[in-house]
Amino acid sequence: MENNQVISSRAIQNDKYEPTGNQDVRYPQIVIRTNRTPERTDMNDVIKKADTAADQYPFEDKENRAKAVTQELTKEFGSGRFGHTWIIIFNSNKKGDATTYGYHEKYGFVKNGTAGDRNDNPERKFHVERVLPLDENMTTEKLEKEIIPALNEQSAEVGKIMGIPIENPSNGAYTPINNCAWFAGNVWNSATNNGLLFTQNFDGVTHGNYWGMPFLSMVKEIADPGMVAESLAAF
Repeated sequence: MENNQVISSRAIQNDKYEPTGNQDVRYPQIVIRTNRTPERTDMNDVIKKADTAADQYPFEDKENRAKAVTQELTKEFGSGRFGHTWIIIFNSNKKGDATTYGYHEKYGFVKNGTAGDRNDNPERKFHVERVLPLDENMTTEKLEKEIIPALNEQSAEVGKIMGIPIENPSNGAYTPINNCAWFAGNVWNSATNNGLLFTQNFDGVTHGNYWGMPFLSMVKEIADPGMVAESLAAF
């Protein structure tokens, strides 16, 4: 991705409120929401901070460089400054008849989160969303027993490689790679076959080498709430 394609703004807007879903769409319905404006995150700013964290240690000290970068990136992505993206299943237009799914720093996967640091509540305001009828072949049971556990397993493996503490492996791990947009985007695409683009390009080879994280050579894209918002706004 060329630098001139990346918008530096990370505006957060909480101006929409639909606590029972979209009345014009058949129930049950699946919703993906974000409080980001449709502008992708400027990753150059994030990368500079990670470089600075790594530079506290000699280039040869790959272990400590990697630890410092992991801490910095987790703090950046988990801070909420980039916005949040989450999934809701509305079973009906009755208030409270819904199930929510999200990913949060320190917790990984959260179901029906309402606390301040893991809030995916239907009452939470947002900026853009996409709503579709839930396919008759897709149920919350399938989401919770097949799709979400597979994602949690993936994120837990990444968390182990990055040295991130994992309290409950069955809930996966929130990492800079496996963030809220990664989780919600994958759940949405698996449940709807809608093909939502939720990532932007990332040069894992170059940055992984500099940060002492060779496993990043396999990472070509980074999930971003701003990219989610861009894609949703384009529908």
